[in-house]
Amino acid sequence: MTFNLALTPETPALQSTGALTISPTNTITLEPGGTCKVEVAFASNTRIPQFSEEVTMEFAGQYETLFVVKGQCLGMEVSLDTTAIPFPTVVKGSSSSRKLIMSNTGDMTAK
Repeated sequence: MTFNLALTPETPALQSTGALTISPTNTITLEPGGTCKVEVAFASNTRIPQFSEEVTMEFAGQYETLFVVKGQCLGMEVSLDTTAIPFPTVVKGSSSSRKLIMSNTGDMTAK
């Protein structure tokens, strides 16, 4: 049996990042009773919402779903309401303070 594996992500975040890959990418010939190793890798540098993607086998012009890959990538994203904190001149022995707002817009608790 000779076939190809295919992974064509439908999730936009996976399409643009290449975070989900499968190997081997070349044509596979599997003899009766034979086996082959398939590796699915998920590595992302950006947050990706929960997804579900099909890995298919293309054989004689027909596509058959072999399995489904599910996952997500969570991350912290902390931002401040300003990029600079200006202080006026401070007299020796006195102090001045400023307040800023820190926001966690990520998926995880920031510690």
